[in-house]
Amino acid sequence: MNVLFIGPYRQPDEWGEMSRSIMKSMLSVDDISLTARPIFLSQAILNPESCDPDIFRCEANKQSDYDVVVQHCLPNFMLQDGRFKINVGITSMETKGNKEWTNNLELMDKILVCTEAEKDCVPKKLRDKVHVIGASVDLVETSVVAPNPRFSFYALAGNLETKVGILPLLQAYFSEFHLNETVSLVIQTPKVEFAQQMVQETAQTLGIYAKSLYPHVHIVESDPENSLHKNCHCLVDVSVTRGFKRDVAKALLYGNTPIVLQGSGMDEYVNLENGWVVDSTESILVCPDRPLINVFTGKETCIIPDKLHLRKCMRDAYDNRAFRNSKSLKGKETASLFSIKKQGELIRGILQL
Repeated sequence: MNVLFIGPYRQPDEWGEMSRSIMKSMLSVDDISLTARPIFLSQAILNPESCDPDIFRCEANKQSDYDVVVQHCLPNFMLQDGRFKINVGITSMETKGNKEWTNNLELMDKILVCTEAEKDCVPKKLRDKVHVIGASVDLVETSVVAPNPRFSFYALAGNLETKVGILPLLQAYFSEFHLNETVSLVIQTPKVEFAQQMVQETAQTLGIYAKSLYPHVHIVESDPENSLHKNCHCLVDVSVTRGFKRDVAKALLYGNTPIVLQGSGMDEYVNLENGWVVDSTESILVCPDRPLINVFTGKETCIIPDKLHLRKCMRDAYDNRAFRNSKSLKGKETASLFSIKKQGELIRGILQL
């Protein structure tokens, strides 16, 4: 099967990482001959030396004809091309009710997403051609023991966009823990000053603490070589959007018992055996810092955490160390869920339907 893959695999961001992982899964299948051509959804370009050379070798391939074209991108970039037998779109659907992309999705013969939660975001009339492919994650070193005696929750907060959910996390953390407890919340973001301001304003707004007397918060600008996964204890991701989160999968493999939202798609691989699932409700999306024009608007819906249940889960993770250790061991056993070969076989089966 000759497949032309078009995607942002030359980007160093989350889209690029996902694109490369999908390509590696397809390359693991013997009867897929893969040709790749890059597109760019951002101005950042990956250093080829930091990437698997097999990915870039696909750019040298060229076939006289192709059976399938796979487009990994936002739906508004997807095009139907009659030169191919099958047109496939791979994308991420973070919210429900987005009608801006429906016309482009209708052009595809098959639509691939990573989670059932994302499939549920696609309009009902299109769901018959939507297939869930899961995700693949490279194996990580799972024998690392966190040396920090202070129990550390951690959140990978991007640029502190509204959709990341850092504000409800801070509110739950501050309302549950005390300064004297040996606990810390580590927030990773390049916007350190903005994060510091958010921390101080949240503590003051709650009215519980005098200035600078709230529970310990540590803000770091970057996360070189997965240092947070290696040194912290419990990842918290209460993003209001749906979809697969690679860092949540990595946290599982490191034994870091993720705390995630019900209905987020992350609860399809995080459960009560290996982490915590926080109750959530579907709500109108309010996102003033929307990433794209005409999407992430109030016409769409998101999921929001039950903050009382969130802080209960955090307390449980902090207090019940033996229970958390049991969950940690179960998380380390989930590597088969993120197998490159498994995803490759699944994609091949879908393309042959």
